[in-house]
Amino acid sequence: MNANEQYSAGNVERTLKFAIDYQGSDSRDFRLVELPDELLALVESAPLDAPPLVFRGPADSTATATGGVNVTLHTPDTTYLLREVQTSNTLLVCAKEHLTDGAGNDVWRAAYATGDYWELHQVPPPRLRELLRAILVGTEWDDGAAASNDDGKFKRVTFALLLDRVQASEAELLRELSDMHAVTLGGYIRVLELDYIKDVLTLLIATAIASDLDLAALSYNAIAATLVEDGVDYAITRHVMTYFAAEIKHEGDDLICRLDEDKVPAHYALTILSKLALGGSMPLAQFERTWAEQVLEPFTCRREALNSFALIIDANPATATPATIYYLPPSELPGSIPERLRQLFGLRDPWPRADILPLVRDLTLEGTDKACDQLLVKHARLIKSGGAVLFGPRRDLGTRR
Repeated sequence: MNANEQYSAGNVERTLKFAIDYQGSDSRDFRLVELPDELLALVESAPLDAPPLVFRGPADSTATATGGVNVTLHTPDTTYLLREVQTSNTLLVCAKEHLTDGAGNDVWRAAYATGDYWELHQVPPPRLRELLRAILVGTEWDDGAAASNDDGKFKRVTFALLLDRVQASEAELLRELSDMHAVTLGGYIRVLELDYIKDVLTLLIATAIASDLDLAALSYNAIAATLVEDGVDYAITRHVMTYFAAEIKHEGDDLICRLDEDKVPAHYALTILSKLALGGSMPLAQFERTWAEQVLEPFTCRREALNSFALIIDANPATATPATIYYLPPSELPGSIPERLRQLFGLRDPWPRADILPLVRDLTLEGTDKACDQLLVKHARLIKSGGAVLFGPRRDLGTRR
């Protein structure tokens, strides 16, 4: 290749020079990343001393089976997977020099060449719930009176440590911690036990009713000041009120919350079913009796509130099988698609479309029915029977038990 070559870009003539220290395509001093428009705008608008993008890689044990590493890029609220793309032509990295050639054309200096670049794909944070569950073992907080809550023997995990250990943006990590009922107490992350949350929720509702407060417009400041006298930390009250709220309004330094008519009863149901093993079952009639006994008025028990963690199978008169409820929270199912489907098809084969969609929704980025259908068509076997759509395991892939 000549040291100086001329080329045209549109109607403009330019001269290309190759630097003395020019490095070919074997150089790995840098990598090119193709940024979507929204990320480019984010980078260009950020101050130089506070870059908005963070690269993270998994621990060695989570490297891919082929020996590669799944590197992710994070904005304050989004995760992108980086995938290497090979180009058919060589890409030259050039810088414009402050001079022109003899003909008055701009001169560009080629310093590096490469034959690949990284492209970005927005994805859910990889294995986030699985990794957090493993890291947060030993941080449990039960009734606030147990020795492990105040004797310093609990595992010390900070939010900064979690950001360093998991591949997720800060906003995604905060959302996942909230869903796991993890709060910061004394500077450390503590995971609230389900039964303890139920006790706090019961105390909160009973206090509101006894004080003649409106459950559709509860003041956090008023409730927290009362519950702290019963040993409930302010951060715990805030989490319970906001997590189970259908609507939150900010009024000065106070939060006004309307408790969700389905979320509250659903948690009581969750505490009952969580005593079962994953995929475990109990007679529906027995469950509904226990559930109704625990839920406080004015809240009522609706089966629709159970869709996110339970599956109800109607009675079968032909086999004299009573209606049954199964404990199937997606958050406790495997995080990889093949492992998730293998476990689901081990419990039931085939699955009606309406029953399996909620159990794979968290594996998709969009969370829509269309995205779930696309995932299942790709990784499972579509069956049509009598006008019904069913899904079963693929015979040629690893979704069979």
